[in-house]
Amino acid sequence: VLRDIQFVDSPATVLGSRVHDAFDARFKTGEPFIEEFAHYEEQAKGFEKAAEGAKLLSEYELVIDRDGNRLAWDNPEAYMRGRIDVAIFYPDGRMLIADHKTGSRRVSDELEFFSMLSFKLHPEVTKIKTMFLWYKTGDKPDVKFYTREDLPAMEAKFAEKCLKIEQALEYDKFPKRKSGLCKNYCGSPTCNYSGSFKKG
Repeated sequence: VLRDIQFVDSPATVLGSRVHDAFDARFKTGEPFIEEFAHYEEQAKGFEKAAEGAKLLSEYELVIDRDGNRLAWDNPEAYMRGRIDVAIFYPDGRMLIADHKTGSRRVSDELEFFSMLSFKLHPEVTKIKTMFLWYKTGDKPDVKFYTREDLPAMEAKFAEKCLKIEQALEYDKFPKRKSGLCKNYCGSPTCNYSGSFKKG
């Protein structure tokens, strides 16, 4: 992997990072939202109310090696990584995973992946509720529930995804694949799906 194409932030990704940082500072240090983000205070208070009697963590990092052991984020032996925007652990084994979304509504399996990592690293967790929060569109949150019984299927699903990546690395084959992110977020000058594609 050459890594010769550098990601360049767009106004949308910059905004997303700023919102995440603002929530993180609000939860960890009590720093108030700046005027631009003052409308998020109600959401922050909602999380705090939901976490009464529980443990709230912001930008919570989950990292494992191939054997499922916990590692630090920057450990070179890391096999899977995830960072949860808001995690709440309840004494009865329930967990809440919430994800701030400041762009267009696009549901993915990101929170299912985070749920798998949480089950693997927290044996006390038995049930997880996940929420995509759509701040830009104002849509209702996308909510899903997972139980520990779902873990084997989750592991099989994401092991297959990892295998495809490993095979691509081994054989140096990365076929072009069009997605909704190509035009605005890919900097490749040689892929015709990219917004940076240069003919000739």
